[in-house]
Amino acid sequence: MPKFIDVDVVKISGDFTASVPTEGLWIRGRLFGRTSDGIPPEDEDELDLFTFPNGPIAVRHHHDELINTTARTFTLRNPTFDPPGLAGKKLRFGGTLIEADSGDLFAESFESITTFTHTQVGQEHTHAVRFINGSQEIRVDFVLVVTSSF
Repeated sequence: MPKFIDVDVVKISGDFTASVPTEGLWIRGRLFGRTSDGIPPEDEDELDLFTFPNGPIAVRHHHDELINTTARTFTLRNPTFDPPGLAGKKLRFGGTLIEADSGDLFAESFESITTFTHTQVGQEHTHAVRFINGSQEIRVDFVLVVTSSF
């Protein structure tokens, strides 16, 4: 029986040096999740989590920019019981952030969990994915909740 995990982006914050103005760094990009099994086809299921629908946002030093998204549900299989084609056994989430003013890549970053990482249904698990460019850092908080488990 597969496991269902809701993934939501809840906030973005910055940890910047003085070279970034106090009004912040304007970013855009794509945050998404992808399940995989490690066998072709590698990417079983890919869903967008946040794509900056209203345009770039200003990320400021030590200020939480709350993100209002709808959680997306990913399916992970139990490798002991479920066939390989049912779903992936690994979930990778993160994405790409781009500096809006220059169009330059700020950073790409991802974190992964497996089918067995979170097992308790209904408990929130926050994962901070850090996007690092030199001495500048943007942190994106993802919240994962198991909604149904094997």
